[in-house]
Amino acid sequence: MNDSINISELRFWRLVQHGLSLHKSKKTTEAAQALAKALELKPDADEVRKVYASVLTALGHNHKAEHCHRQLVLQAPNGVGYSELSHLSATEDRPDLALLYLRRTLICAPDFAPGYIQMSKVSDHGAAHAKRAIALAPDNSAALFAYARWLRTAQNLDTALLTLRRALMSGCADPSLLNNLASVSLQQGQTKAAHYFFQCMTLAHPGQVAAYHALGMSALGLMQLRLAMSTYDRAMVIAPHDGRIKFGASLSYLTAGCWSSAWPLYEARWELETMPPKRPAMRPPATHLAQVNGKTVLLRAEQGFGDTIQFARFAQQLAKHCGRVIVEVPIELVTLLRRVPGIDACVPIGSPLPPHDYECQMMSAPLLLGTTVETLPLAEGYLTADRRRARSWYKRVVKEGKKQTIRKTAKPKMPLVGLVWRGAGHHVNDSDRSISLTTLVRHLPPRFTYVSLQQGFQPGERIKAAPAAIKDFGPQLVNFDETAALVCHLNLVITVDTSVAHLSGAMGQRTWLLLPYRPDWRWLATRQDSPWFANMRIYRQTRPGDWRHVLRRVGADLKRQLRNAR
Repeated sequence: MNDSINISELRFWRLVQHGLSLHKSKKTTEAAQALAKALELKPDADEVRKVYASVLTALGHNHKAEHCHRQLVLQAPNGVGYSELSHLSATEDRPDLALLYLRRTLICAPDFAPGYIQMSKVSDHGAAHAKRAIALAPDNSAALFAYARWLRTAQNLDTALLTLRRALMSGCADPSLLNNLASVSLQQGQTKAAHYFFQCMTLAHPGQVAAYHALGMSALGLMQLRLAMSTYDRAMVIAPHDGRIKFGASLSYLTAGCWSSAWPLYEARWELETMPPKRPAMRPPATHLAQVNGKTVLLRAEQGFGDTIQFARFAQQLAKHCGRVIVEVPIELVTLLRRVPGIDACVPIGSPLPPHDYECQMMSAPLLLGTTVETLPLAEGYLTADRRRARSWYKRVVKEGKKQTIRKTAKPKMPLVGLVWRGAGHHVNDSDRSISLTTLVRHLPPRFTYVSLQQGFQPGERIKAAPAAIKDFGPQLVNFDETAALVCHLNLVITVDTSVAHLSGAMGQRTWLLLPYRPDWRWLATRQDSPWFANMRIYRQTRPGDWRHVLRRVGADLKRQLRNAR
């Protein structure tokens, strides 16, 4: 009998040692098999069962692992066991059960810091639980990280950033820590610090596409175009079919002026969740010029008003290769774009479409035409104002009610300068591209007549605060036709990056464009002129957020215009 017991005991320990050895060698499946056989011989071996449960968890056998932990806590209730059960329940998407096990964890072990860390992730009072975990374990990196996330949710960004840095110094292994550090740094305006953390992400997680995407976008934000392009090139090797990566790469190539490489990648915009879905196609897409020879092609607007005005120019170029060009655009632009050369018909989105053979998304036209920076058709006035509306605005603005025939050479005594300082608030980059009226008017020299083309005013904005006269015609500019009719009489338009910039540029009017440090891709990286519009001059921020330097240059150039006109 004793010999039998000794043999069974010996076999048990041999299986345990074999299982532990296999587990150490990461032969997890074989380790689980050996430990399961050991527990058949000795079911009450709790320490072995703990190891077996961890092996099952590593294999993804969560239900079996949960059963093991239940057996353990039934025999000896303890905080660690309930904590494991809570983790497994959360993994299996059973939040109520996970919360129940966590509460039992803290009842059994009120000083168990990992329990408070887990509680911070599922409780409505997570911040308090995270603080309790830090009080119990001040250098616990997971506790610090958990608390930082709650601080970020509460918009306490200064403390969140300090806490995240403490977590990093404490050796936090959470792969999202660096991303959180980078994101909060960006929110705090610390772009260089954010860029550093994004670079660390790619080093720490070289196989993660998200890390390369974050670094690429950060490099774009800092206008480090070579780094952005090389980063996206590496990312496309890892994930050649990832739409976010291809689109990010297209933005870096477009901004750098490498349009031949950019346009095919730019088609990935349709894979983005932020992009509105394509309208159902009625005809095949136009993929090459030989295909559309003598045919009717439908150009379909797809993004904002400014994009549509800007890309309507390609109708004229496309008309050289096909029979007819039809454009489908927002109803607000129909009457304006009907006058564009090369457009045979202009229909509002949602209306029945005329017969056509092929379709082309408007911002895919450069791909179809093989457009480069060098071959881009330079606009010298493909938009024109409605003559009746223009005559009316001439009387109101130039001659102030006096009846007189419109003459292009007729100019008011004080030059008319149109102003737009703010874009639509829903635009993703509006906070960077817009200027406060207060900041703008400080730099406007007198002896000009300024005309507000701005649609809507924010609280606190006052036209009367300007040192020179500003006529506010915004309420009367009810559509783009009215705006065009007014713009055609202006000597100059000064605008941020909005649809008015494209409208004025497409009309051939003198336009001064004010750009943030990171401009939209279409304005390229360093040019003071634009390949899109012949009479456009570009004023760029030299530092992120620094509009004062830009506006000082604008003010100086306005004064120079006056001196030269004498």
